[in-house]
Amino acid sequence: MKNSVFNNYNPIQVLSNALAPNVVYHKYKPAGILSEFVECFWELSVNKKITKSTSLPILPDGCADIVFSLQNERPVTSWISGTMSVVSTVKLTKTSHFFGVRFWPGKLYPLFCTPMKIFAQQDIDVYRIFPEAKTWNQQLAATQSFAQRIQIVEGCLNNFIMFSADSNVQIDSIIEDIISQQGRISVTDFAQKHHVTDRQLRRLFEISIGISPKTFARTIRFQYLLQDVLNTKKGSSIRQALRYGYYDQPHLINDLKVICNKTPQEFADFIGI
Repeated sequence: MKNSVFNNYNPIQVLSNALAPNVVYHKYKPAGILSEFVECFWELSVNKKITKSTSLPILPDGCADIVFSLQNERPVTSWISGTMSVVSTVKLTKTSHFFGVRFWPGKLYPLFCTPMKIFAQQDIDVYRIFPEAKTWNQQLAATQSFAQRIQIVEGCLNNFIMFSADSNVQIDSIIEDIISQQGRISVTDFAQKHHVTDRQLRRLFEISIGISPKTFARTIRFQYLLQDVLNTKKGSSIRQALRYGYYDQPHLINDLKVICNKTPQEFADFIGI
């Protein structure tokens, strides 16, 4: 699969102004064949200054993650965090420490060959899909650094890729098309362009990504709007909204309510603009 479109897509997660000083977050982008499947490796830990538990919002981005909890004095646990259509939250305490692998849209399915609809908007123990994950947990428990954890999981994933199912060229093409259009096209238009019915398109998405094509397009549109707002931090919100396929301000308000449960002003306050 060509990776050019993914190179122009940067899934964004935002730390609120109140939370950012208390969290250490790192990302690392892989190279080679792994970069066609994995958007990044990431690690998040909480410094000791945090005085009480708090919630970390996770924004929909079309991706799915494998997450490992590395809290001190506890066994490493792991789960698959499926594609989300709305914001979810993770409870953080002063001992929270997570390491994760974020997969490009549609790129976890070829490795496990399990319909992604099972994971949508929820976390499921990796053992249910991949019993050998216990080995990963044991190896990660002995690591001391982000680099060591990346090396272990990179090796495992490269072995997976060697024996993975071939990607569905049709769904790859449709995903690339939606991203290249920044989500600004109707599902019916996509179906006609790629010679499938709306029903067939929905089934392809439920298997490969876990959410409907309409929801995926809305997520990509939202992510590009967010990227634009964060880059410019100025300009008319309505003008930016229209650029990303929002027909009017009520349409924008409705999508933000669905995705984030926030008004435009509440969302602007949250991301600090």
